[in-house]
Amino acid sequence: MFDLGDVELFNFRSFKGRHRISLPRGPGLYLITGDNQAEPRLEANGVGKSTIFDAVYWCLYGTTTRGLRAGDVISYDEKSASVLVKLQVNSDALEIKRTQSPNSLTLNGKPVSQGDLEKHLSLGPEAFTYAVLLPQFGESFFDLRPEPKLKVFTEIMELDFWLEKAKVAEGLAAEIEAASNGLTRDAAKLQGQVELIAADIHQLEGDSINFARDQKRRMNELKHQIMHLNLERTNVLEGIQFAEKALKNVERKQAGAGSKAKICPTCRQPIKDADYEALQQNHSDFERQIQRLTRQQDAQTVEIEYAEKALKQEQSRVNHYAEAIAKAEDKRKAAKGRLKVIADEIDALNEDFAAASYWISGFKRVRLFLVEHTLRKLEIEVNNAAVSLGLTDWRIEFDVERENKSGGVTKGFTVLVYPPGRKEPVRFEAYSGGETQRLRLAGDLGLANLIMERAGLRSMLEVYDEPASFLSAGGLVDVAETLHTRALTTNKRIFLIDHATIDFGEFTGRLCVVKDHIGSHLL
Repeated sequence: MFDLGDVELFNFRSFKGRHRISLPRGPGLYLITGDNQAEPRLEANGVGKSTIFDAVYWCLYGTTTRGLRAGDVISYDEKSASVLVKLQVNSDALEIKRTQSPNSLTLNGKPVSQGDLEKHLSLGPEAFTYAVLLPQFGESFFDLRPEPKLKVFTEIMELDFWLEKAKVAEGLAAEIEAASNGLTRDAAKLQGQVELIAADIHQLEGDSINFARDQKRRMNELKHQIMHLNLERTNVLEGIQFAEKALKNVERKQAGAGSKAKICPTCRQPIKDADYEALQQNHSDFERQIQRLTRQQDAQTVEIEYAEKALKQEQSRVNHYAEAIAKAEDKRKAAKGRLKVIADEIDALNEDFAAASYWISGFKRVRLFLVEHTLRKLEIEVNNAAVSLGLTDWRIEFDVERENKSGGVTKGFTVLVYPPGRKEPVRFEAYSGGETQRLRLAGDLGLANLIMERAGLRSMLEVYDEPASFLSAGGLVDVAETLHTRALTTNKRIFLIDHATIDFGEFTGRLCVVKDHIGSHLL
């Protein structure tokens, strides 16, 4: 529901002072005319007939329908102005007040921003001028060129919501692609690291093999050296033992040779002096030999101990290459694990990218579908209005935008009129005079219905400001009859503002705006 209650004007344009305006509440068609007592030669013009609803528009949207703002709305010689409007929007009772000098905007007594106010209204300024107030100097929907007409239509119907969603999808796809590219670069770096680690491992494995081979060779050499030294020491020990035994024999012989009998203790033969001297020489030789062998034995013992110590050191020497290989393997395993995680993330991002890419065109297709669907409904509304305006057997169609082969959108919103007896359409722009005005009004009526339906509102008020230009007297009656029927069938108040006299006896009421030397006021 969207309905207008009382309006209070203070120093707003020609309405000087404070004016409380209570419009008729009952449904029907009301004619608003004027009486210019200040300048009689202007008759009903210039009295402020449009100002009442222009003030409503200014209060709601901060500008008049002709773009006046700020000090331009203040009455002559006055310093401030304000408008208070009471609205019913569905279940919400709204009291909106806008002041100029000082500037303020309140909703139910509390300051509010323009954006928040329009959320409560459920109608933007453009939608309001096509669904509630069709201003005198406003451009009719059908009068717009094809591209602006489509722009207005899609904005009012909020069909560009889907284009915004397509842009969101496009932005999301770009973000996903950037993330995927970043991960791909990370994966390439990691793959390079894996390859470097593999090369390091290969080098370390070679070094480890060489270490183990050299260690084994060195240990074998030491073991062989120890075995050889032990064998030599055994031989030396045997030589010492032999020499010691021989020395003892010599000593026994010497003992026998030195006795009085000079009898050889071995053979029991007498010993000559020369033999004794030889034994003496042998004794010295054997002693020197034992000393030499003993020194050799001591040296061999030291060498064996050194070799055994070297062998133990070699056996305990750690192959650090194996430890380095293990660490490198851990690094390679971690890098491969991270690569797997990145690959999974890239796969997931690719799926998301495919979905986002699909919806870039998908949202546009949804929008095109809604545009066509909405236009078909608009055609029905406009054709019904055309019949009520006397355009019997006329048919109106709209040509809409379509997706081309390249995936783009061909823009265009063209009004095609099929007059009686014509199989080929005629563009709206080809008509003039009364037919144009009837077609124009039919378009406005149909669009008003569609806007309110789209906004989820049931309009209880419509204002048509001098819609009957270029119409004959009969045309004026047709317009009045159409609006009267519309008011009664939809249970709404419709205000028809016109300076001309309309010979129509079914007006629910007539209101007159008088302008005198003080200013304008509503009778």
